[in-house]
Formats: sequence, structure tokens, C-alpha cells
Amino acid sequence: MRRIGYAAHIPDGEGYIMSLKHSLDALQSLLASQLPCPVISGRPEQSLGLYLFPWHIHQPTQLRAIGASESPHRPCSLSVVLLPKADSVVTSLDLLDQAMAAIQAQPVQTRVDGNVHILLDTWSAETMMQFFTATGLPLQCALACELRLS
Repeated sequence: MRRIGYAAHIPDGEGYIMSLKHSLDALQSLLASQLPCPVISGRPEQSLGLYLFPWHIHQPTQLRAIGASESPHRPCSLSVVLLPKADSVVTSLDLLDQAMAAIQAQPVQTRVDGNVHILLDTWSAETMMQFFTATGLPLQCALACELRLS
């Protein structure tokens, strides 16, 4: 297994990684076309924009039980946290609102290896605290979503 980010473990298998990359690319393309700022994949840095932070890969329990190597294209979903880096709280909230509206307007994106379903996710306060504690990022307003391939 390779470790990516803080909590996302990606098993070896090129088709699997490319599918996850395509799903993240689909979200980034959608938001970049709708928002007035750069949309960047990765950990928030100094630049202003909306950051897409991949957080966790969900693999169906039955696939883990039979062994993932039996399937060349392993179905899974990717949790992504949208983190705005703006010059004010009002601008940050506006970016999240625009991102939410863009996702709700176009929840399915067609990509090379299938459709990507972008689902807004509701995290509990405990889950958000775990995320911010694990990443070492300051607590802030964020939007969570799940990317599913079909």
C-alpha cells in the first residue's frame, strides 16, 4: 500500500489510482469552471483559492473480504474536503456556497473511465474535529463531499 495525504490509503493498482484521480479531476474541473478563484488539489498553502483535500477512500466491505486484487477496477469512493483560503470569512463562506450550488446543479460528471457522482456529505462535529486534528489545519468552515465512480 502507498500512503497519500494523511488518511487516504491507496492500494497498488494503476487502474484504481487513475479512477480516483479522474474523480478528483472531475470535481476540480466542475468547480474551476464555476468559481471566481483557483481550485487547487492538495493541502492548503499560502495562495488564495479553494482547496480540494482528499481525505479518505471508502472501499466496499465485501470487496475487502474477497481480496481487492481479484478486480482490476475496484469500486470505491473518495471523501474530499473543500477548504477555502480567502481574505475574509465572508469570502470563504461565499466560495463554499458557490461550490455547493455548482455541485447541486451538476452532480454527475462524465469522465474517461465512467461517470463521477458528486455527493455533498454531512459530517458530524466530531468527524470534522478529527479531520482538523489529524491534518493539523486550523478549524474553519469547510464542505465535505464524496466522489463515487459508476
